[in-house]
Parts: sequence; structure tokens; C-alpha cells
Amino acid sequence: MNRNKFLLSCDWGTSAFRLRYVETDTGIVKAELTSQQGIAIMFTAYQKAISDKALIAEKRMDFYLSYLLSQIEILSRKVGQSLSEVPVIISGMASSTIGMKELSYTGLPFSLEGTDTGIFQQPSGESFPHELLLISGVKSDDDVMRGEETQLMGLSASVNLQNGVCIFPGTHSKHMYVHGKQMTGFKTFMTGELFQTIASHTILRNSIEKPETDNFEAHAPVFEAGVLTAANGSNLLHTLFTVRTGELFKKYSRSENYYYLSGLLIGQELAGLQLGKDLVLTLCCSSHLLPYYTKAIESLGYTSQSQIISGTIIDTIVTAGHLRISKQLTLIPRTNNI
Repeated sequence: MNRNKFLLSCDWGTSAFRLRYVETDTGIVKAELTSQQGIAIMFTAYQKAISDKALIAEKRMDFYLSYLLSQIEILSRKVGQSLSEVPVIISGMASSTIGMKELSYTGLPFSLEGTDTGIFQQPSGESFPHELLLISGVKSDDDVMRGEETQLMGLSASVNLQNGVCIFPGTHSKHMYVHGKQMTGFKTFMTGELFQTIASHTILRNSIEKPETDNFEAHAPVFEAGVLTAANGSNLLHTLFTVRTGELFKKYSRSENYYYLSGLLIGQELAGLQLGKDLVLTLCCSSHLLPYYTKAIESLGYTSQSQIISGTIIDTIVTAGHLRISKQLTLIPRTNNI
């Protein structure tokens, strides 16, 4: 097998692991596997191994690589051939303080061509017969990211990415500002995590009920009311309490409050957007959050300046980012002492 024709693309986040066997010329995914063995679980297991004296701290890298190798072997059986010597590129939380090896962040501006990417390279060896490329994250003066920069590079390689802001909704939503072929800034919003905390661990939990089925269309007006309340400059610390009073005064039911709270938080997230007439809002969302953000964008008057990336493209952007980065690098010769 020509090792340069294929790549093992690994997206290793806090709570999930995904490994893909990719043809480099076409970007076609030949096989893949996923698991819930994210970096957080791996780090807990690593700490336990240290505590039980089953492992010494200096073997941290080996601990993570042993799991990665086991997944490569599973993928090898799926494709029916050896994947030995196929390079592995990893992005996400694997380069964080709880990952296999902490790497320093790269600063801004950040090239979407892959030339600024912080990378640790390890040559193929006896214990791990794959060249390893571990990707670092990006920092600003007051914010950090790991993984999203790779997604953004992949998105840039997949679509005509225009100047403006790219929004990746989630537990910690990212707004990434793009000009030309560079990311010039970004902001993190704890929208998803704050929603879960408020709905589960505050007094407002008694005023909120998650519907058995998510019928967003039926509750879109309630959601929009939350968006517009937040966007009109209301103090969030006050408007959050209207979730409780809305139920007390019979304005909204507990299930309607689920959507009202979503609107308040997403509206607050988007309220600070500053889109000049020549700038574009690019929404990258393939989850259940898509109708929420689409409606919020419409409510705030940004639809004409927006483009929504399809789920099919979103599913490929991490791998596309890995391929873009790998083409900027020179493969390291194999050694026998690693």
C-alpha cells in the first residue's frame, strides 16, 4: 500500500472519538468508527492508572496511543487490510491539558490554508507504526479553541467561504470571524451549557419541562419572543427570571418555557453580531439546533446575509481540514526507537 494515498483522520473531542480511513486524493472516506471514549474519559482512566500504580506519568502518551492503536486495528479488520504505516492526524482535545500531549496555542490571525497550524509530529515506530500528527488549537487575547480551527479550515476547503462570521452552535458555540483566507478573531458563547445548567440546577427548573418530542414549529412564536426580548437590550439577569413569572402568571406553560429560555439565550448570543452590508453570516449546524438558529437569524433580520451549510458538508469538514493540513507537511521517516 502506498501510505501517501491514505490518511487516518481522528477527531478526538471531550466526549467522543471518531476515526476515518480516507483516500487523500479524493477525500473519500473508505471506513470509519466512532465511540464515546472521549478525552475526558481517557484522562480519568489515565489518572486512575497512575493512582493504582499500573502506569507511570511519563507514559501518558503511550496510554492514549494504546487506545488509538486498538481502534486502528478494528478499522483495519473492517477494511480487510493492514493499515500499518498509514499516517494519523488528530485534532480536538487530544492536544489539551487532559489530552495525550499538551501543545501551545497558535495566535491570530490564523491562516485557513493550514500554514499556521501548531503541530507535534512523531515518526512511525515499533510500538506505534504510524506517523503521528497532533494538531494544537488557537488563542486570542481572552479566548481559546481546539478542534474548531480544523473544522473552519475544512469548511474553507469545501465551500466559497465569504468574509464575515462563521457560527458553530453547540454546548460552547463558536463565532469565528473570517477575512480573506484568515481567521481574524473568534468568541466562545456558553449557550448550550448555560441552558442545561439553568434548566436542571436553578429555581427555574420548576418552570421548565422538556417536551417528549421536539416540536419546534409549533413553539416558534414563543422562541421568537425570547430571541427578541434578549436582542432588544434587556438585562439577561432579569429576563431569565421572567421564565418563572411567565409560568406563574399563566403566560407560558412549562413546555413553552423550554423554547422561551432557548430563545433568550440564543438571542443573547446573537445580539452582539455586527454584520456590515458586505459581510456574510455562515451557519454550520447539522444538529437539532438548526431550526432554532435559523429562526433566530430570521427574527434578527440577518437571513438575506446568511448562508446555511448543509449537513452533508458539515460531516466532512474535519477530514477536509486534516487533508489540507497534511498537504503542508513532509512525512517523517520511520524510526525503531519509539
